[in-house]
Order: sequence, then structure tokens, then C-alpha cells
Amino acid sequence: MDDRREILIALGWRILFAIPLGVIAWLLFATTIGDSDGALKRLLGLACAIVAAIIIAAPLAALAAQPTGSLFFPRHAGRNEPAYSIAEAKRKRGRYEEAIDAYQTIAEQFPAEALPYIAMMEIAAVNLHDRGRAEAIARRGLAILRDESSREELLRAHRALKAKAPAEAAVEPEGQAGSAEMDTETED
Repeated sequence: MDDRREILIALGWRILFAIPLGVIAWLLFATTIGDSDGALKRLLGLACAIVAAIIIAAPLAALAAQPTGSLFFPRHAGRNEPAYSIAEAKRKRGRYEEAIDAYQTIAEQFPAEALPYIAMMEIAAVNLHDRGRAEAIARRGLAILRDESSREELLRAHRALKAKAPAEAAVEPEGQAGSAEMDTETED
């Protein structure tokens, strides 16, 4: 919108200079009608008309070209997309705290997105083994997200993480299962 305003202002200033030239051209043409000796005056009138046209041509062309050009080359994209690549790269490198910080930045910039909260929950629960932090992230996401589909997506991911937790706890590494049995035997 500012571009159109600037173009119209430039056109207004140029018209102020072109009007006197146009009036001179009209007077020279009008006074030489039917005069066979007025060829030089007509030529001078034509020169004034051409100069007046050149003066106002650029803003008129810009005024017409801007909307036409935006059909093929729009200046603004429809919607900005979150850049997950930095956060994902940090997560793959094992820098989980930095990845959570990067996802938190995305969540602040795009408050309607559920994916940053899901990724932070997964990192907290799976990689950092901090279920309490994952629960806090889920609660914060549910409080911030307003779109019902985003909230449902976050709840599905939260339920999937909760369902995955007992299955992981049942599969204990070797050595720990035996020590747990031993603890129960010594208590008897």
C-alpha cells in the first residue's frame, strides 16, 4: 500500500510539471489550425506534448504494472512456515536442551502450532527421561493452543507417550530385573 501511495505522490508532482507543457502544446496546435505557415509551431507543440508524456509516463506505468506484476510475482507469501530444521538438527546431534529451546522459540513465534509442543514432550520423555517435564509441556501447550484440532493432536501425542511409558518400563535392562527380585526376597 505504501508503494501505491508513493507512486501517486510522484504522479501528482509530475502532473504539476506536465500540465503547463500540455497547455502550451494545445495552444500551439489550436492557434495553427488551417495555417499553412504554422508547421514550426505544430512541431514545437508536438515536442511539448512528448515531453509532458515522458514526464508522467514512469509513475503511470508503475501504477499499472504494480498490480499486474503482483499477479505473477506476489510480494508476500500466503503464510510463513515454522523452521524446524535447526531444532531437529540439534535433536539428532543429541543436544536435547538446545533442541527444546529451539522448539520453544518456534512455539512462541507460531502459537497455533502443536508440533513444537509434541517434539518438546517427546524429547523430555524419551530422550531426557523426564516425565514430569513432559507433562508440564503438555499442560502448557493445551493452555496456549486455541485451535481444537491442534489441541486434539497434542492430546493424541500425549496419550501415545503415556501408553509407551509402561511398555518401556516393563522391558528393564539385564541386571536390574534380577536386583529388583532380590530386593523383594530380602524383605520377606
